[in-house]
Amino acid sequence: RCTACLHVAYCGKECQRAAWKVHKTSCCSQKQEKVREEEEAKPATLPAENRPQEVNAPRDPPTLAVVLDMVNGAKDALDWKGVLRCESRMEDLLSKMREPSQAELLNVFITAFYNEAHFTKAKLLLERRALLLANMSRFTDQGMVLCQLGQCCDSLDDPVGSAAWFEKARKLAVEHAFFNAECSACLGLSRLESKKGRKHEAEELLRRALEVVDFVEDEFDRSLVEGKVLLELSDLLLESDGFDEAEPLINRLREQAAAEPDPASRSCLVVVVFALTVRLQARRKDFLQAWEELQALEGLLKTMPKGTREDSYLPAVNKARFTMLDGKKDFLESLEMMGKL
Repeated sequence: RCTACLHVAYCGKECQRAAWKVHKTSCCSQKQEKVREEEEAKPATLPAENRPQEVNAPRDPPTLAVVLDMVNGAKDALDWKGVLRCESRMEDLLSKMREPSQAELLNVFITAFYNEAHFTKAKLLLERRALLLANMSRFTDQGMVLCQLGQCCDSLDDPVGSAAWFEKARKLAVEHAFFNAECSACLGLSRLESKKGRKHEAEELLRRALEVVDFVEDEFDRSLVEGKVLLELSDLLLESDGFDEAEPLINRLREQAAAEPDPASRSCLVVVVFALTVRLQARRKDFLQAWEELQALEGLLKTMPKGTREDSYLPAVNKARFTMLDGKKDFLESLEMMGKL
């Protein structure tokens, strides 16, 4: 058989050679016909430049494992906006987790919402987390979450709701002897009382917190809470007639500052101690000493480490400045007597 056209058969090779002069004309035309038939049988295709392009082709959403990695990566980098970009998949993640993991994931999103000032969303998740912790009988953590709810309501200008959550936290803490939660609840309630002008009630709450702070088991938590209580109680006493009682509290705060390992936190505490000392000396009418302390304080402010949050020390500094302004008449008389003008 002719291998070119496959149409003509011969009895042998000799016969095929003898017939080639006659067959070659028809063989070529048949071969071309065969090629044309094969080309026509192929599906029609457009040139690349004329092919329709897919626009905004939908992509498959990332798997839950990928989303969880994204959340954890953003959390570790303190990228709270990055955490919130995964908010739409939060419920999907929670539905695949056991209760302990749900509580941890909720805490990540709560922290993100709170740091980005989305207090309403943070409050809703805090309520969910408090209920979840209660179901797991993790009452210690639940007490701290109730305190967070009190702080969140305070940020939302809801003093009634804030007081209710702090009272719940305090009741739970007293019932189960959770001293950290009790201290935090007393701190929150004292701030609410101060805003109402009820200084005596605020002072009593802070004294109670100071009594139980030594029983807080975790050393870091104890140091943190003690510093807040000492600062706020000293602040209240300096505004009252019992300002001399603030001195031992300021000394305790000074000792805590000296023992603080973190440079930024230590700098903040030192500045706060100087500010409180300025106010104490001014209340005692020792304006020369107060002036020297204030000058030292202003010098310290110029050496604060970068990244230090101003809201952790600036309110105390401004109170020290205003105290000196309030007593400037007596101060100027003291300077004149000492020949300083």
